[in-house]
Amino acid sequence: MTDVPLGSVEVDPAIPVPIADADAERALVERASTLRVALVSDAIPGRNGVGTYYDDLAANLRDHVEGVALFAPPQAPDPDYAGLEVPMPGDPTQKLYLPSPARLHDDLRRFRPDVVVAATPWLYGVLSIFMARRIGAGVCIGYHTQIDRLLEMYWERFGMGSAAQRVVAMWDRLLFRFGDVVLVHNERLIEAARTGGARRVSLVGTPVPRAFLDAPLPELPTTIETIVFVGRLAPEKELGQILEAAERHADVDFVLAGDGPLRSEVDARSRELANVDVLGWVDRDEVRRRIDGADAIVLPSRYETFGSAAFEAMIRGRPAIVSRNCGLTRWSTLQPGIVVMKEDERLADTLERVRALGPAKVEALARRAREGSRALSDRTVEHWLAVLTRTADQAR
Repeated sequence: MTDVPLGSVEVDPAIPVPIADADAERALVERASTLRVALVSDAIPGRNGVGTYYDDLAANLRDHVEGVALFAPPQAPDPDYAGLEVPMPGDPTQKLYLPSPARLHDDLRRFRPDVVVAATPWLYGVLSIFMARRIGAGVCIGYHTQIDRLLEMYWERFGMGSAAQRVVAMWDRLLFRFGDVVLVHNERLIEAARTGGARRVSLVGTPVPRAFLDAPLPELPTTIETIVFVGRLAPEKELGQILEAAERHADVDFVLAGDGPLRSEVDARSRELANVDVLGWVDRDEVRRRIDGADAIVLPSRYETFGSAAFEAMIRGRPAIVSRNCGLTRWSTLQPGIVVMKEDERLADTLERVRALGPAKVEALARRAREGSRALSDRTVEHWLAVLTRTADQAR
């Protein structure tokens, strides 16, 4: 941990070890080279957290397995796309994608996967689970978000929050029973998955784009003069705290990259603040450039399963200033490079504490962020390979 009182949370051991015997796990990793892995997601690759996660995972697995394919809605309008799309209830900036069952079945059958990862509880995931069973593939279920928590935020104003939560809880329990393993990347979700009937639960890390790992590293910051936020402009992200911090710290530049249901409100407020730049949605290369040009990333979310954007910023040597609700605070490997907002503390106050650090301490904090995140990134790919191989073995 840091040598200054920057805030902390209680954690469980960070490095997930799915197999008790380390030699057995290494053997699983080595045998992964024969695997064919299908990743099935209803999120457009690179457009939101889940879409980005599986796009990055596919890229990281590609050099280690015989074949990997990502089945998801197209990134650009495609006249050949056989599925349907409807607006997301409560968030018109996103859509629910409904695949063509026949097309998805044919695609999976031709690919011949040994293991299928269902990244979503909606129809893409549900169909892929049953199709995987028909072709004899193992099934991993990605449990990335407690959707009932988000429904409480988005639908409560319609008087539907509680009812929607009960329906989703029942749906989750149904899916958990069909999976060989449920994958989470926040240890708080482990008990929820077990309670829901999961036969096996595995804690996995978050993959990182190769460009974030391989591009030349920027110099480590010694002061906090530019802050970046990357994510959806949505209620759970506590954007009001970021704008409040910008108002109090007028000599700090704030860059917000993302889109979402609060875009118009954020745009209107930013026009009153000369030190706030709202970019809208940008591609991953631009995200990396903006992170490299900043001194820290902030994520004051009231709910955040992990916090992939903060993790990626740490990979680039940028400390993360986050709320206690961010899942990455539960990974002890990352803690030394994280500043955790104290309970009932506003982001503006946390930022004041960080800016009071001397240049040497800011640089040391950034170095710990870079070293801890890169160690976890390396471990994450190996762990995914072990879980996939074990799941395929069980299906066989």
